[in-house]
Order: sequence, then structure tokens, then C-alpha cells
Amino acid sequence: MARRSVTPLLIGTFILRANSGAGTIILGLLLAQLASLTAHSITSIQVGLLPVAFYVTELTLAPFMGSLSDRWGRRTFLIIGPCLGLFQVGLLLFTPTRNPLPYLLCLQVLAGLSGAMSTPAVLGYLADFTAQDRRRRMRVMSFYELVTSGGIAVGTVLGGFIWERFGRQSFVLLASLYLVVALCMFLSPVVGQVVDHAKLKFVAGRYLRILRMPRLLLFIPSLSQEYTWPALLYGLSIIVVWATTPALYCGFLSYWLASSLRPALHLPPWRISLIFQRTQ
Repeated sequence: MARRSVTPLLIGTFILRANSGAGTIILGLLLAQLASLTAHSITSIQVGLLPVAFYVTELTLAPFMGSLSDRWGRRTFLIIGPCLGLFQVGLLLFTPTRNPLPYLLCLQVLAGLSGAMSTPAVLGYLADFTAQDRRRRMRVMSFYELVTSGGIAVGTVLGGFIWERFGRQSFVLLASLYLVVALCMFLSPVVGQVVDHAKLKFVAGRYLRILRMPRLLLFIPSLSQEYTWPALLYGLSIIVVWATTPALYCGFLSYWLASSLRPALHLPPWRISLIFQRTQ
């Protein structure tokens, strides 16, 4: 199979990532516009909740979408994923002026579902594409990383210019680009799908154990006073996979309560957290 035959998928991935980068910038500018129209300030908590809703959804659903793509075929998910993104971006045109946060959070969940369908399917497709020639795998994956990083960078740079030029009509442009992505995925060649069913349960269990490790807490940023809320918002993105471990969940919840009560009790939050945990 010629290397150029995977080009439509790489082009589609580049446009998809560029849309993602531009959409993040445009969504922030939309919030700023809504704040100026309603004379209500947009807090850092509200801004932080939007990416948290997206990444929690993608983190939670990506393993299941990957498993379904193994069963139902990757091309189905390669095409449906961008179509969901098109639907989500189109709905942004109808964002209410008053109290837009619940509406935007729901749309971010839909965007997370789109990402959860697209990313595992693309990676699985590329693995299948290079299954018969493993020496080519490194080059193909390098091209994938290049178009992924380059697409996000280009989209982030162009997002502000697109908003300045088109305003809310920017979402129409993003929706049309999602349609181009779906077309690129449709034009990608059909490849034989390789699935090792004997190892699926083992791999899923291994990754679940990794996600439930207490050491994962080390990746949460320093919880100093000025970074407490951003760190807690980041922690929410992994608390879903801790839900099956009550001790870790209680520890995280006790820290949140300790941080909230710190001004009244005048104690470091980690000491109060230990008190809560010892009572469990």
C-alpha cells in the first residue's frame, strides 16, 4: 500500500486539530463578548469548567469508544466523530446571552464525545495501516504527531483572527471544516482491521490500575493558595476513574473541604485533610 494513500486521513487530522485549537480561542472570545453584553463578569472557575467538561468526557469515554470501534469498524467512528463536532459547533450559534454556562457545558460534553470517538479510531486505523510493514509505522506515527501538534498550533494562532473577521459566524466556518474532515476520513482507504481479542481484557485492566494509582496525585499542580482552585479543577478531570476507590475519593473531597474552610480555621489544608481521612 502506497504511503500517500494515508494522506486523506492525515489531512483530516490536521484540520480536526486546527478546528480544536481555533475553537478553544473562539469560545473564550465568545465568553468575553457575553460578559460585556450582560455586564456580568466571567470567573476563572467558569472558564476552567469548560475544558474540564471536555477532557473528563473524552477521558471517560475514549476506552469504550475504542472498544466499539474494534467491534463495529474504525471507519464508522472516523466519520461519525467529525459529524458530532459539526453538530456541536453549529449549536454554539444559539448560545443564550443570559446564563450561558450550563448550555456551553453540555456542548463541551458533546465535543468530548466527538474527540473520544475520533482519536482512538485514528490511532487504531494507523496501527492497522502499518500492521504489514512495521518499519513504516514510525514514519506514519511521526507524520501523525506532526499534523496533530501543527494543527493545534495553527488553529490557536488563527482563532483570534477568525473571530475578529467573522464574529459569531466563525462557528459556521468551523462547522464547514468539520464537514471537510468527515470527507477526508471517508476518502481514507479501507484497511484490514487487526484486533487481538485475547489481550483486550488484560490491557483494559492494566490501564484501569494505572489510573487508580495514588501516585497519580503527583501530577496535580502545587496546591499553594493562589493555585488551589486551578489544581482542584484539574483534579476533577481524573476523579471519575477514582470513583471505584472510595478512600481516594474521600481524600480528595476532604482536601476540597479543607481548602474551603482554611480561612476560618487558620490551618494548612493538608492537616485538616488528614483529620478528615482519619475519621473514615
